[in-house]
Amino acid sequence: MGKTSLIKSYVSKSFPHEVPAVSPVVVIPSELSESKTTVTIVDSLYRRDQEREEATEVEIRKTDVVLLVYDMSRLESLTRLGSFWLPWIARVTKVPIILVGNKADMRTAGVPTPEETLSSLIRDYPQCVFATECNVLTLANTDTVFYYAHYAVLYPTAPLYDPIKHELTPKFARALQLCFRRLDKDQDKCLNDRELNDLQTQVFNTRFKDNELESLKDLIKAESAEGVLASGVTFGGFLILQKLLIKKLNGNVCWSFLRHFGFNDSLELELDFRLDLQSSQSVELSPDTCAFLTALFDSYSADGCLSLAALQDIFSTVETPFWASSESEEQWSEVGLHVPTKADGSLVLSSWLALWYLYCYMDYKVVYHYLVRIGMSLPKSSVFVLTKPREIAKSNSKRKVFLCYVLGDEGVGKKSLLSSFLSRSPDLADIHLDTACALVEGDRRLGESYYLIVSSM
Repeated sequence: MGKTSLIKSYVSKSFPHEVPAVSPVVVIPSELSESKTTVTIVDSLYRRDQEREEATEVEIRKTDVVLLVYDMSRLESLTRLGSFWLPWIARVTKVPIILVGNKADMRTAGVPTPEETLSSLIRDYPQCVFATECNVLTLANTDTVFYYAHYAVLYPTAPLYDPIKHELTPKFARALQLCFRRLDKDQDKCLNDRELNDLQTQVFNTRFKDNELESLKDLIKAESAEGVLASGVTFGGFLILQKLLIKKLNGNVCWSFLRHFGFNDSLELELDFRLDLQSSQSVELSPDTCAFLTALFDSYSADGCLSLAALQDIFSTVETPFWASSESEEQWSEVGLHVPTKADGSLVLSSWLALWYLYCYMDYKVVYHYLVRIGMSLPKSSVFVLTKPREIAKSNSKRKVFLCYVLGDEGVGKKSLLSSFLSRSPDLADIHLDTACALVEGDRRLGESYYLIVSSM
């Protein structure tokens, strides 16, 4: 197969005249590594005995990537990939696998290219992320083999791209939606040249050259004419660009972009946020947060109303909205269980803000998570305000949100009362209706808004 020779050739940059049965462990320090990370290369010697098999399994469980080498001059070596090696590796670990066809100059008839081999195996073994060929004797492509190994670990494609469907993963698409929204400063749902240059400067500390932006747009337009409009690159075009980067092995650009916006390797935002609250204090939205939510409403609403479809667009960066009991088609209409809605389920501005005030009162940490995920970039200190401890005797409270409990025996009409509070007929009271919030006084734009939360016990 040549796996030991491959290691020796890569390290010494010459073909070894004497090759041991198995190479000792090789450690390449970070200062000598192209990736600037310490690299440990472990050779394997697999034998069909329990002791040796267990030892090999232990080593594979420690690894970050597997180079699976086969002999392109022997058809049976290729056959063993699917009949033995891949099923065995997949049972032991889920790390990326690079298929390496050695002795490329001696490829026998009936042995496909590594790319064709990858295509035939990837549906059953999606861990196989790259395939390449090399010739250890002449050192041809040996550096490329280990470049792929570095790349697969540092810039994994599995969280970003589905090679079977040839599509970006839903989680990556949601992350990109958030990034796009933060970049779109004028909120016209396109990235103009200035916004694209802002991205380039923020992430890579450089600006596009005069013709580079146009070349970038031409690449997108070649895939879809709707990817670029007169006002800039659309979100669809932005997705196309990420897909092209991954296909051209520039996934490092995607990851640099994601990490700049705070995403970890699991495409999650680490949003730990806590406030030091006294028992009689509550948390309310700050004026800055209300301004962000109002601007978002204005951007997505039509004729002063936010439709259920627009609501879905706003929350396209998350799996489920915070008010939903479960992921389903009905999760969007469930908003009507908490705030007043129009007959078609749409929200006016006061109801949109009431929704956020309600859940801020219930769990500000959840609200913070969702605010960030839908595009808010305010510093933590500006997101919420803490109310002063309750003093019942004082009437000049600066609170904006008040809580009212509705008590009574079962069947006396508590849910009908909540239904009326949401401007519905008491006859339409929903069995799931237990907590609601609505604007009860004042002009929000003059800072005189008050919201009442009514909860049935």
